[in-house]
Amino acid sequence: MIDSGGPVVAFHAVNYTGIGHVSRQTALARYVRQRHPDITPVVMSPCAALREVAHDLPTLTLPYVPDVRTCPPRISRAIDVATGSALSALRPDVLVYDHIAWPALRKIADSEGVAQVLCLRPRRGLKYFLFGQESPVPYMDLIYVPEFPDEYPELHEMLTQTGSEVIWTGPVHRQPVATEGEVRVRIGAEADTKVCVVSSGGGSGADSQEFIQACLTAFHGVGVEDLLVVLVVGPLMRGQVNVPARFPHTLQVQRGGVGIPELLACADVVLCRGGYGSMNETAASGARVLAYPADRGIDDQGDRVDRFVQRGVCEMITSLDPLALSEQIGTALDAGRRKTTQLPSDGLERLADRIAQLAH
Repeated sequence: MIDSGGPVVAFHAVNYTGIGHVSRQTALARYVRQRHPDITPVVMSPCAALREVAHDLPTLTLPYVPDVRTCPPRISRAIDVATGSALSALRPDVLVYDHIAWPALRKIADSEGVAQVLCLRPRRGLKYFLFGQESPVPYMDLIYVPEFPDEYPELHEMLTQTGSEVIWTGPVHRQPVATEGEVRVRIGAEADTKVCVVSSGGGSGADSQEFIQACLTAFHGVGVEDLLVVLVVGPLMRGQVNVPARFPHTLQVQRGGVGIPELLACADVVLCRGGYGSMNETAASGARVLAYPADRGIDDQGDRVDRFVQRGVCEMITSLDPLALSEQIGTALDAGRRKTTQLPSDGLERLADRIAQLAH
């Protein structure tokens, strides 16, 4: 057990495809710690990049298997026991799940009287998830949705029908901790240097490599003289990226675990996928956003990108053809950075305060 002298809040994230769950949980954990310094947050996850993403937060690394659906029963049971034992040893006052309430953790939390909070993000199959026989919703003390209710009226109505306590927070994502000037010094970019960020997202699949290769190839047709291209490779990225011969611009490559919100805040254009973290962090940065959604099962990236396009903060990449993409990049660079608009919301403050109330 962590002897913090105050309440302990565990933030659990299941991560097998990317780092979105861990990124959101660490962002929330930092905010709770900032607003309520007596609380000690601990991030729990099997994500291979947990330490890199959580950075300055206490972490507890859980057992990992590549695919729980094909995991042999003996290994699955061992993972459940180890995961449950970790929670029992930690004995948190509150357990916050991101999207998936792992049954082994929920069972321990129920038996030991741990308050439980669920982050519920809009996704496919939500009706079954909310009202199905195995729904975790009845076991939750609080549900929070990291979106605005006006954009998801159907989900708002369904949550009302559950009778659960619900807080809509608006987007929850990592925030910059350095100024644009400090970041430009770090990456060696002068004040008038155009900066274009290409982000693979948190995934590790071949489609991420295809996206990166197409973007790098397209820069051959971008006629900006003083241009710095920063390729951000997700911490779970596998395989290799081939830089095209005679690449015409300055190119830097960095991993995507830490420092990304700061980098985005000084970028003129960002090319990214359609994940929750990617879209919200880039939209908040003020950069011109060109997004190419990936097919991610229950996570409908296409729908998310469409919503950002409708808000006027993003442009869809409709083709990875080098000529078409280079023209789209050039047009975005010519347009310059956007004016950022922050929708007013006290949802995150109310969520942090409610978690603190449950913890005391």
